[in-house]
Amino acid sequence: MKPFMILITKMGGPATLLGLLVAFTATACAQDKPDIPDSWATDCVGHMQINLPSNADVAAMPPKDFIKEFEIGSNQPIYLLPSGERAGRSSSDYAGKLLISLPLSKSERAKVWVEAAARRARNQIYLNQHGKPFFKGEHIETSRLAWHGADFYAAVLSVGDSAIFWEAEGAAEKQSLRTKRYQTIASGLKPRPSMTSPAEPGVCLPYAFIRDDDDQPFRSIGIVYQLRDHPDITVFLQDRSAEVVSPSSERRPETYTPSYKLNDFWAPFGRDGGSYRSVWFPPGRDIKLAGYEGKAAFVEFTHSDGSVDYGYTVAVRGDPDSKEDKPDLFLYVLRHAALAKAKGIEPVSKEALLKMAETIAASVKRRPVKQ
Repeated sequence: MKPFMILITKMGGPATLLGLLVAFTATACAQDKPDIPDSWATDCVGHMQINLPSNADVAAMPPKDFIKEFEIGSNQPIYLLPSGERAGRSSSDYAGKLLISLPLSKSERAKVWVEAAARRARNQIYLNQHGKPFFKGEHIETSRLAWHGADFYAAVLSVGDSAIFWEAEGAAEKQSLRTKRYQTIASGLKPRPSMTSPAEPGVCLPYAFIRDDDDQPFRSIGIVYQLRDHPDITVFLQDRSAEVVSPSSERRPETYTPSYKLNDFWAPFGRDGGSYRSVWFPPGRDIKLAGYEGKAAFVEFTHSDGSVDYGYTVAVRGDPDSKEDKPDLFLYVLRHAALAKAKGIEPVSKEALLKMAETIAASVKRRPVKQ
C-alpha cells in the first residue's frame, strides 16, 4: 500500500511557513457504509449527486462582482454565500469559462444587460481596429446576447433569477466546436431550484442546469453549501474533468495525487498564526467516493485567536485517458463554530461532524440519468 502524506504544522515554529511532511502508511478502517436518512436533502454538482442533512444556501457570484466581470482585465471571480461568507474554491466552468450570479434584482438585471452590451461593443471596436473579424450572435432582449470573433465565443444568458457569462477561446480552427458548445448551452440551459437533482443528462450548476447529450466537454464545477440548520457547517463538492498529465519537466507527477491535493488544501490553515493537525493516526485513510478510490483526512485546525475547529476532506484522482468519464473529485465538510455562536446556536461537536461528514461522503454518487 502506498504511503499517505499529510502536512502537520505547529504554531510559532518554522513548520507554520513550510510545513513538516510526514509519511505514513494508510490503513483503511473496516466500517459499514453509513445509511443516508430519508429526511436528507438531495442536490447535484456537475455529474454528481450529493445528500445534505438539511436545506442549504448555495454560493454564486454577487451581482456587483458578476457585473464587474464584463470589464476587460477584471480580477479572479469572487463567489459568496447568500450570508456574505466567502466561498473559496467555487467554480462553474463548462466548455470554457462560465460564471453564474446569485439571484438578481430587477435593477441588477438591467445593469447586467447594459454592461454586457458595452463589453460586446468594446470587443467589436478592438477587432475592427486590428482588422480582425467580428460577428454579432443571437440577441434576445434581456434574455440572450452572444458575439464572437475568429478565435473566441462569448455569451450572456438569463436563467431563472440569475445570469451566466460564458467565454471560450483558442485556436481559430476550433471555432466551429465553440459554436457547437454555445448552441448546447443556449438550448439546454434552464433554471434549477436548489436541492433538486434532474434525471436527464447534463451538468448541474448553482441555480441552473445544462442538458448535454453530446460528448463530454471540459468541466470544473465546485459548489459550496452552508447548512441552514447548522450555519457553522460548510460543504464543498467539486466534479472536474480529470487533469491531463503535463510533462514532468513542467509539473511534478505527485501534484496530481489525492495525498498532495489534501496537503495543498490544508497548508493555508497553518499560516498567519494558525495551525492544524490530523485527528487520526495514521493521518490518512483510504476511501471510496462515488465509487472511485481516494484518500480522506480528518483535521483539527486552530485559528490565530486560539479557537479550534474541525474539517473532513476527501480527494479522488480521476483518469484522463479513460474512455469513460472518471473525474477528479474533491469534498470538504468544515466547521466554523463562530458562525453558529453568532446566531445563538450550539456548534456541531467534533464527533457529530465526523459522522455527518462520512454520511455526506457516502451519499456522493454519479447522478442517476434517464435518457
